[in-house]
Amino acid sequence: MKTWAVVVLGSTLCVAGCATQPMGVAPMSSSGKPQFFDVDVEVEEDNGTFTLEIQSGPQCPTVLGPENGCIEVGLEKMGVIVFRLEGGDVTSCEGEPEETWVWKGVSLTELPNVTQTGNTYEKKYSKISTKAQADFYAEEYGDISFLSPGGQEMVILDMNSSAYTIWYELTAVQCGTGKEAKTDPRIKNHGGFGRN
Repeated sequence: MKTWAVVVLGSTLCVAGCATQPMGVAPMSSSGKPQFFDVDVEVEEDNGTFTLEIQSGPQCPTVLGPENGCIEVGLEKMGVIVFRLEGGDVTSCEGEPEETWVWKGVSLTELPNVTQTGNTYEKKYSKISTKAQADFYAEEYGDISFLSPGGQEMVILDMNSSAYTIWYELTAVQCGTGKEAKTDPRIKNHGGFGRN
């Protein structure tokens, strides 16, 4: 398992896997600090249908109890979110057994648009706001373009500039079959990172 170091230099942000604990962070503001989240995810199968289940990691308090996979980024914090699939050591499908799962990517949406046909639910993504695009280095329809999916560990950054809630959809793919598994928890930003 890697640990991650995040360095903010002016407007340049670097994330790098490190062999040791992170050495430190140079925040954009005097009060801003990174907030690290480790999210462990497993693939579950039910009658040939695969889903992703959050096994450990952050939870947001709700009226109905904790919500698994919900990430709450505190006031004046930058979120560094690490998603790990079961196993966690595979970097690509090359040379791996066909039942191995790797990350395909992550997409964001601010207003989930879910349609139901019988017992089937389909989520459609709409454009996300420019603030969310900037906070997550995302494209207008929510795809996070700077990621290099293909392994079992994936890092996303949340600059948390203002308070809002956004849903994220994780997608993993099975190496030998191309079957996909997904989950869609949310991120609650409290904002304020980067302000002087």
